[in-house]
Amino acid sequence: MHDIKKRLLSILITAAVLAALFLRAKALPETQPVIEEEAGSEEEAVYDKETVYLWYTDDALTNYLNSAAVEYNEIHGTRVMPVLKPGLDFLEAVNAASVKSSVPDLYIISHDALERAYLAGLAQSLVSLSEESTELERFKENYLSTSLDAVAYRDRLLAYPFYFDTTGLLYNRSYIRDMASSRMDQQEGTAPDADAVEEAADLLLPETMGDITALADGYDAPENVESFFKWDVTDIFYNYFFLGDAIDMGGKSGWDKSKFNIYNENAIRALEEYQSLNQFFSIDTGSSDYDAVMKDFIEGKIVFTIATTDAVEKLESAKEEGTFPYDYGVTFVPDLSDEQITRSLSITSCMVVNPFSGHPDTANDFASFATVDHADSLYRSAKKVSAARGMDYGNDALSMYAKEYDYSIPLPKMIEMSNLWVQLEGLFSRIWDGEDANEALKTLAEKITAQVTGKKEELPKIEIQKEEEETEYLDEEALRQEALAEDGQEDTGGKDAATEEE
Repeated sequence: MHDIKKRLLSILITAAVLAALFLRAKALPETQPVIEEEAGSEEEAVYDKETVYLWYTDDALTNYLNSAAVEYNEIHGTRVMPVLKPGLDFLEAVNAASVKSSVPDLYIISHDALERAYLAGLAQSLVSLSEESTELERFKENYLSTSLDAVAYRDRLLAYPFYFDTTGLLYNRSYIRDMASSRMDQQEGTAPDADAVEEAADLLLPETMGDITALADGYDAPENVESFFKWDVTDIFYNYFFLGDAIDMGGKSGWDKSKFNIYNENAIRALEEYQSLNQFFSIDTGSSDYDAVMKDFIEGKIVFTIATTDAVEKLESAKEEGTFPYDYGVTFVPDLSDEQITRSLSITSCMVVNPFSGHPDTANDFASFATVDHADSLYRSAKKVSAARGMDYGNDALSMYAKEYDYSIPLPKMIEMSNLWVQLEGLFSRIWDGEDANEALKTLAEKITAQVTGKKEELPKIEIQKEEEETEYLDEEALRQEALAEDGQEDTGGKDAATEEE
């Protein structure tokens, strides 16, 4: 299973434990740890009080964090010790250790766990968002805007953004270039030069779903191509962009329960558009697993797909191995139409300074150093895409992912919505298989609203207006019927004609 899906599903696994943490934390002072254990002499002996300890759970970060720690020590003469820990019950482990010995000083978590960490007393305000300050300006200068939304909670920043993941539209550049060259050759009668072909290829890149279907209609596919557009329709992370701009789950920072709206006309239309793509591209849910899709893309069987940032590493490795003899590119996820835009979902990993740290100033300073000053080597060392502003990723595809990320929707932080992703995934699956989008979304909205607000209520059904073209046709048909009635004539062709047209 893909790492992102594991991360989303892990929310469900830890929800009950963390909810208990949250409830108990509300009854305690903010400086009081939630889980109380007696400090052991062995634990105290292990930790050097003059050392800043950083806990993390992803082994891919080991080389990068060690490198950052060494450089920081050379500059400041301060020892930083990265410690790899199991991911299961990580916040509980942070809490238990804080009770014993004021460590770790820093830890790395996904931003959607920040509400849990804050309510458990394991995160604190770094800077207020409600008033201008030098510190706030520094954050804005150092980090991409979406990353600040990701680490914001109740109008304060709780952590240092580190790296992100989101989706983009991945495409086979070689196929698009050949398509552009073929069209120019037909129009001009002579072979176009390489620069002109590249410009024409850029112009072919789709901006809307309509552009994709139009391209697919006129595409003379090479023998190797099996799918013009295929993505993992079973995973919410790759489907979410359809709904991203149409729904609101906690405001732009994902914590405000008063800002919750998933049942509306735009959301219904987005899901209907999603359903229509099944009729056009006929994607088999049994073969649309992300890893399987990426394998097909590498083998040249797919022209367009929705992919996360890990695709870049997969493709570059395949190029080196000689198994991907194509060029590729990444562009923005297409909008549904010129009027209805899309927004991808994103996850941001961040560094949190433990309120129980014995070295808070040094911990804050190292967090800034590791996430900004040393971040140029983050992708090279750990294959993680930095959330710092102004990064030279050394790869056009990664730069495009950063642009898409800065327009994405961060995963919400609300504990009450911890199971929303599984439910949304089920919603997309049912709609893909033909269930009525309006009814399905209404049912889910009522269920989630009750979960968030604690109040069960039936939402009034939204009646979707017919499309303008259909309305015009019906008006013309009504006028024709009226004219026939006035003349005393019998309508002999209306239904048959309409049937033939259909």
